[in-house]
Amino acid sequence: METKQPAAERPWLIVVLLSLGLMISFIDRTSLSSALADQGFVREFGLNSVERGWLNAAFFWGRRSGPGSS
Repeated sequence: METKQPAAERPWLIVVLLSLGLMISFIDRTSLSSALADQGFVREFGLNSVERGWLNAAFFWGRRSGPGSS
């Protein structure tokens, strides 16, 4: 009968999952920055400069406090 290994015994799996999360976060941040620069997107959602700043800041601080921040 095969027993399951604890996560601490599979460090590469943890590294891969953290790396994947960081890549997804980076792609989300890049996509949001591009969308907020597009005037059609801004008009569609009725965003002003302050609201666009809040959205950028939310992603910035979320990324700074997330995994991989030093």
